[in-house]
Amino acid sequence: MKKTSIRTRTLAPAVVLAVGALVATPAIATTTTDAEQTPDTAATPAPAAEAEQSTDTKTQEAETQEAAEASPAESSETADEGGAATQEPETTATEETTQGPAETEEAAVAPAVTFPNQPSGEVDRDSGESISIKVAYEGVQSLDPITVYVNGEKVEHGEGYEAIQQTDYFNGGFWLRLDGAFMDAAGSASDTVEVRVGEARGTIQVNEITEDPADISPSVEMDHPLQAADVSRDGIEVRIKTAPNAEVDVSKVSVMFDAGYTLSPEGDWNGTADENGDYTFTISPDTEITSGFNPDRNTTVGQLREGDSVIVQIRSNGKNSSHTASVEGEHPADISPSVEMDHPLQAADVSRDGIEVRIKTAPNAEVDVSKVSVMFDAGYTLSPEGDWNGTADENGDYTFTISPDTEITSTFDPSRNTTVGQLQDGDGVVVQISSNGKNTSFATEIEGEAGQPAEPTVEFPDHPDNAAKRTLGEDFTTTVAYTGATEGNEVRVIVNGNTQTHGEGTYEAPATVTETDGEFQVTLPADFLDEVHSGTADDQDVLQVRVGTTRNHIRITETEAAAEPTVEFPDYPDNAAERTIGGDFTATVAYTGATAGDEVRVIVNGTTQTHGEGTYDAPATVTETDGEFQITLPADFLDDVHSGTADDQDVLQVRVGTTRNHIRITEVESDPTEEPTEDPTDDPTSEPTEDPTDDPTGDPTDSPTEDPTDDPTDEPTEDPSGDPTDDGDDEQSAPALSIEPDRISMSDFVDPERGVTLTVTGLEPGDDIDFGVDPASGQNVDPATLPAVATEEGVASTVVYGVSSADAASYIGDFDVTVDGIDDAEARAGSEAASPTPAAADADAVGSFTVLSDEDADDEQDGDRDDDAGDEDDRDGEGDRGSDDDRDGEAGEDDGSGNGSDSDDDAKRDGGKDLPRTGGEFGGLAVGGALLAVGAAAVIVTRRRMNQG
Repeated sequence: MKKTSIRTRTLAPAVVLAVGALVATPAIATTTTDAEQTPDTAATPAPAAEAEQSTDTKTQEAETQEAAEASPAESSETADEGGAATQEPETTATEETTQGPAETEEAAVAPAVTFPNQPSGEVDRDSGESISIKVAYEGVQSLDPITVYVNGEKVEHGEGYEAIQQTDYFNGGFWLRLDGAFMDAAGSASDTVEVRVGEARGTIQVNEITEDPADISPSVEMDHPLQAADVSRDGIEVRIKTAPNAEVDVSKVSVMFDAGYTLSPEGDWNGTADENGDYTFTISPDTEITSGFNPDRNTTVGQLREGDSVIVQIRSNGKNSSHTASVEGEHPADISPSVEMDHPLQAADVSRDGIEVRIKTAPNAEVDVSKVSVMFDAGYTLSPEGDWNGTADENGDYTFTISPDTEITSTFDPSRNTTVGQLQDGDGVVVQISSNGKNTSFATEIEGEAGQPAEPTVEFPDHPDNAAKRTLGEDFTTTVAYTGATEGNEVRVIVNGNTQTHGEGTYEAPATVTETDGEFQVTLPADFLDEVHSGTADDQDVLQVRVGTTRNHIRITETEAAAEPTVEFPDYPDNAAERTIGGDFTATVAYTGATAGDEVRVIVNGTTQTHGEGTYDAPATVTETDGEFQITLPADFLDDVHSGTADDQDVLQVRVGTTRNHIRITEVESDPTEEPTEDPTDDPTSEPTEDPTDDPTGDPTDSPTEDPTDDPTDEPTEDPSGDPTDDGDDEQSAPALSIEPDRISMSDFVDPERGVTLTVTGLEPGDDIDFGVDPASGQNVDPATLPAVATEEGVASTVVYGVSSADAASYIGDFDVTVDGIDDAEARAGSEAASPTPAAADADAVGSFTVLSDEDADDEQDGDRDDDAGDEDDRDGEGDRGSDDDRDGEAGEDDGSGNGSDSDDDAKRDGGKDLPRTGGEFGGLAVGGALLAVGAAAVIVTRRRMNQG
């Protein structure tokens, strides 16, 4: 049955923090040399930089043309006044010149992006051609991003263009390379390219120039060279490029044979190109090539051999074109098959695996294994029985295996009958095949000795000594490895001599094996193993596993679950010690159940001490599972620190891993009786005995008997506040557990705003405790351990409630509550005002609460009302279960009317309806699989006190 879940609700104020920071980094004003920059070294090379103009118009035109054809990586040439070209150093997009004082005004220029080589704002490119455009910018910020948009769509860097991705200066330039294929796919004859540099933008129109279809010349293409095997299988593919939708006239196809004559295949391959000008046709391999002069030369395209050539002539778009391709490579019909086996064959391999035969022939050729012969060393030859014919794959490969159990029989002498797996050293094997119209064979021989087949085995690799241990209550799983089995062998499981039936739940394992050698797992469930025993010992079980007829066993010894780890103080079994002020404190710490390397933590008065800082002396970690060590707290440290309970006490907590214990150390004075007996005996014995015998006996009998009856409402606030406070502190110093309400209806229990409140008072601030909630009536609810931390007032609390209203009835019954981690006392629910009883360290405070059906809760509530009407005093004395003392201790005498008691009673009867709840303020924490929910509620007592007061 599926168990329901545990949820926690933290009753503590939520804190939301928001942190943000914005840091502005000032930019440095720099500028580039001018628009003569070439592309950034990280960008793809683009067209060359523009050339400077000279006064000579003719020279200017020539140099401009030369510059347009040059690579941007090449240097630019500038014509001087005499017409001579001089080489100028190249300036790249990454070069910069720092602005001087006179140039700082350039940073204030309005942001702009221009295209200096295309002042008209347009540029042309041929279809399919990539193009590079020079971009200049000014008035921008250093490190401004550079983005490119084509026809309004943003283009990712590297996917349709290449350029630098951010600026280095306020003014500068770079090359933008637009990919031809990308621009062709943009789908427009004129594309708008927008370049953005920071806030600056510039736009240029890129026009695609297409060739006039009337000017297109057709072209013909075939694979070159043509592979004879491909032509034999697929024929010849001819690809033609011409004007869109143009007619294609295949005017002639010729084959120039290597023998020196030319023939033409027969066929009609004329057609029309598509809208892109593409036209493709295939000359089939069975296309006939005939000779009217010599019929012996008749053949097909698929029979062309190496050295032959094919010429295709076409006419399209008013123009002629042709293409020639030669044939090379071996023709499949010329391939001779071959046979191969290992040579020599090892007898052990043949005995185990048989004989592998590998054949190479023409692709997809039939393979006829015409004969397999064994030439025995004794001088006779026999043939194994079998059919190994087949077909080669597309690569001409064919492989088969003669199995070791293939029979070899003799009709002449049956004593010679054997199998391939029994061939011995000196025997020979011959395989003859026919393929692709040719015959071939291969012979090999056997050598070596065939080893005896290994005996089948069953092993337990996890337990090679055939012994294992299992903790009571846990399943047992082991791996079974087997060899030498036969596919389909049964797996049998026998426990303590009794064969178990597969599928009945006493074990999990496959019913059969599917391989000769392999592994599988066997699992025996705990509920089965815990109940059965072998005849040898009650704490042992014998598991036998059989695979076929092979078997093995393992002996499983049961062990008790490991004891809970402990931390103890053997020198102080009652967890209390004394220390003389000014003296160090040393104690022995004994621990069990640890893990080597577990950390040793020391907490004094709720504060964790750091190892090596001088506040204590103890090892940092433990090295054994069980052991002892000493801890020393120096006097100069202990004399200056105090617990929150008393100035003369310190609480030392020691943790080994996650296990902890503590000891309370009380400080005592050294030799307090010596000096006080000398001075006090002089003066105090004379004067103090005279006055007190006269005055004290007179005044106290007069004034105290009169005034107290009249003024109790005025001055009792002073005296009563002294003694009750002291007494209250004494009582609160002993931790006490309260459960409110201790009886609750199931409807109220599944209400997140109600539930049951568990509270411990009288703790040290910061004390860590754990509430344990355990179902005590067989409910289908998992136990839960709920941590809590004491507040500054020494109070820790939690709220437990059901999370599934649909299954509310699952909660009906009793729940035990324990508190682990209380330092020095054990308290029971409903006895907060009782005198604390000292207990061992980490003793549990225990209590319980009951979840009732709604009907039973209603009946109880009706009975409580009858009790209220009949005997209010009884109700106050018993129904409160000791809560009045605690309430009075909290509220003082602010309300003498007894309303606090009535409120407390109502809270218990109503299932805690008046308790403050924060509901959705706190997130739930799912735990385990139980129908419980809990929430830390360190502030719940303060809130309740405010409501009651």
